[in-house]
Amino acid sequence: MTIIVDAPKAIEIAKEFLEKFHDTINLESANLDGEVWTIVFDVGFLTEQIKKVKVDANTGKILGYAK
Repeated sequence: MTIIVDAPKAIEIAKEFLEKFHDTINLESANLDGEVWTIVFDVGFLTEQIKKVKVDANTGKILGYAK
């Protein structure tokens, strides 16, 4: 299957999702593994708080959210 969602779009999807829960969002990394983007953000204000969002590279749907 052809990848439809590129890195900038996956980052945008993940960021919009996290903005519902966090005020501070700083991108750490974006990696494609097969057909799943793993987008890592630091959402901490004073201390580091890492959050990972998995985005389907074909549909753009959020597949998971973890610390």
